[in-house]
Amino acid sequence: MFFNVYSKRDKLTKEQRRQVVQRTGLKPRNITYWFSNHKRRFHRALACFKQLVKDPSTHVKTYGDFLQWRRDHGLPEDLTCI
Repeated sequence: MFFNVYSKRDKLTKEQRRQVVQRTGLKPRNITYWFSNHKRRFHRALACFKQLVKDPSTHVKTYGDFLQWRRDHGLPEDLTCI
């Protein structure tokens, strides 16, 4: 969910946050912190994911597609875009 949300915008909408609260049972503040920490921790992979989503030749639209793209290209888990 993290990569799919941040591929389109830099913040969760109120509706997205509400859905995460319902799914996880976590408090909204905990969700905000979690997403903020993950945005910092995965900034390289997130930048790569955003770049691939924008490129129509890659056919990457979801995080699952991104994982498959990495496997297909023999790339490690921690990567930067080439």
